[in-house]
Amino acid sequence: ISLLAGLAVATWQWRAAAEARDAARRYGQISAEVRSQLSDLIASGNPDSLGGSSQPLAEAVRAFAAGWDPKQVSDPVVGGIISANLANQLSSVGVWQDADRLATQAMQLLESIDADPLDQDQIDFAMALCLDAQSRVQSHGEAHEKAAELSEAALRLLDALVSRGAKLPRLEEERLAYASNLAVERYMALPPDAGAPQREALLRDWRSALQRARANGIGRLEFAQAQAVYGSALVASGQRELARRELLETIGTFEEFAPNSLKRAYAHRWLGGLIAESDPTEARRHFELARGIYDRANAPGLHEHWDFVNAYAEHLLRVAPADAVPLLKSFLDRLLERGDLWRSAQIAIRLNQAYGAAGDKGAALQMLDDVSGRLSEVKPDDFGRINVNLNLAVRLVGAKEFARAEAMLRDLLPFNRRVFPVSGLTPRQHLIRLYEEWVLVEDSPATVRQLLEALRAEEEAEAAAAAKLVPG
Repeated sequence: ISLLAGLAVATWQWRAAAEARDAARRYGQISAEVRSQLSDLIASGNPDSLGGSSQPLAEAVRAFAAGWDPKQVSDPVVGGIISANLANQLSSVGVWQDADRLATQAMQLLESIDADPLDQDQIDFAMALCLDAQSRVQSHGEAHEKAAELSEAALRLLDALVSRGAKLPRLEEERLAYASNLAVERYMALPPDAGAPQREALLRDWRSALQRARANGIGRLEFAQAQAVYGSALVASGQRELARRELLETIGTFEEFAPNSLKRAYAHRWLGGLIAESDPTEARRHFELARGIYDRANAPGLHEHWDFVNAYAEHLLRVAPADAVPLLKSFLDRLLERGDLWRSAQIAIRLNQAYGAAGDKGAALQMLDDVSGRLSEVKPDDFGRINVNLNLAVRLVGAKEFARAEAMLRDLLPFNRRVFPVSGLTPRQHLIRLYEEWVLVEDSPATVRQLLEALRAEEEAEAAAAAKLVPG
């Protein structure tokens, strides 16, 4: 019996070794094919190593993805894996629509494959890449609960791979990245009235995940990528000293291993914001270091880049308003070149503030006029379009172009109940101010006073109706 048992064990060990060799051989074949297909793209750079790239990564990935069809390769597993990698890369550089399309395409292809067990690990890993890409797309649209669901699904796939002993490179690093993404989305999905204990509990869980990863021997660079995001959450939660230590450690790691990493820029941005009031000169140094990295990456569609420009502009508007103008103008030009109208509208509003602070009303009027023309192709009720046109109308009033301002404000009256960050006034209230100025002009139309009185009556009637709704 013992002899038979020994033979059984030996047979099982031989079979396990043979399966491991077959799996390794199959993995090598797939990896070689993927590298072959993506060789030009890999040579163009990657998000964390942009020095020496022959072209911006965003453009390289977009160009490759535009001509990609998984049917170009005979092996559907390879085709699905390449699509998944492209989707993830596109989401990392802010090309959202293409990222979502390719992720959906890759998942449909991979799910349709009657997979050989040798391929299942790689298929599951590719599916996790797709879910991660879709999570970023949802996060960009501020659908953080949905983004958290997708991140959690991706993390479950990676956990399953680890539990069954999958031998895939960077698996632990990806697990940490996905756990970090999940923590971010859960934190962002908290309602505004969430209490401090709820936020602190999430941060404690996040910190525990980082400590486990470090104890498990994760690489310093991979750890720093997750640590940067954790540091930003500490800033937002008001844990200033701990945030400062985490971000400084993160920056030190990136300076040593990946000086052009986008996550290094991210850490500089949050540290600059943290010390902006206590040490504005040092804060500006950190902002400028981040700016150099983002400019080299040339990925203005990336949410982190847009967030950085807003944060730095806010700082400059407090300490050096004239310096905010070239920062915002350069970024706006790149957004318009990409056709990113939503972000263009937001940056145009900020640039209008900068021009105003610098005393250049003429440049502000010209810029808003140009952006308003570009936004004419979006829906009339688009908030960015409404906001830009309202700012433009206010500038036109200042320039005494009353007739044009009147036409623009009357177009905005259907959206009067919307809230606008322009002097805290609605379109109708701005129109009343316009008529109040216009009626004083010697050659103003005779109807201006009548229009003014009619609008005042509407405003008073609405205020009286609102007062009746207030209890007591």
